[in-house]
Amino acid sequence: RLTRVGKALSPIDGMKAVSELLATSRLEAENLYRTWKVISLARLSSDGEIDVTSKDGLKVIFGTKEDYLVQVARLDLLMDSSTDRTRPLREVNLALGSQVPVSYGTAAPVVDAPPVNSLKAQAANAVIAFPGLSNLHIDTHREL
Repeated sequence: RLTRVGKALSPIDGMKAVSELLATSRLEAENLYRTWKVISLARLSSDGEIDVTSKDGLKVIFGTKEDYLVQVARLDLLMDSSTDRTRPLREVNLALGSQVPVSYGTAAPVVDAPPVNSLKAQAANAVIAFPGLSNLHIDTHREL
């Protein structure tokens, strides 16, 4: 919670832990770091946990009692091995050490995808342009 002390804002408890997590993630797994959207300190003082929510809704729980590098490495490995698009990761709890509870969601169906036959028809009717070949003429009536 932000509070004012005179004309300035008072320091937020736990920002040192957050800055260490962010620095480690940015240096060691920037591909993951770039997907993070929200960092919550709601359970930092009570449980020693930092909740990170990514842009796609994945919630990752980091513990302050274990090295962030180890936790980020576990997350990176888990993300690389989770390739089933029908069961996307929804929550990963790294705060419990080597035992990492994971929960999966279900992928939403694609609503506005055109039917496959429609895509084939579009491809069959597509005009192919050859830029820079203005002298090219294809005679489709000539017998070989």
